[in-house]
Amino acid sequence: MKTLYQDTTRNDPHTTAHAHWLLSRGSEVRTALVTALLDLFDQAWATAVPLGALRSDDPATGLTDAERELLRLLAGGLTDDGAGQRLGISSRTVSRRMASIMERLGATSRFEAGLKAAQRGWL
Repeated sequence: MKTLYQDTTRNDPHTTAHAHWLLSRGSEVRTALVTALLDLFDQAWATAVPLGALRSDDPATGLTDAERELLRLLAGGLTDDGAGQRLGISSRTVSRRMASIMERLGATSRFEAGLKAAQRGWL
């Protein structure tokens, strides 16, 4: 069993005792900063589909509506932080989404990705 606690639980003697009990039985226990957990949640939330909604991938491009909007915002000159704020996601999520888009385009830079996206009519 793998268990992940917030970093602050290192200061709680009851949680620490339980963690050591788990360790003695072969489990793995780690702690993480809350910000890392929040970034992970933000990433999962941004890519999740609302209950009852259909995925809105464009069959011609494979882009989701969120990816198309991200491309539009970045092409309009916004930074990762600015685009992330507009979309309600972290700049790390912006970077991950762009890396995915770049991979699909076969681009090695964002500039090249922008050119290829425009050539394909993605913008």
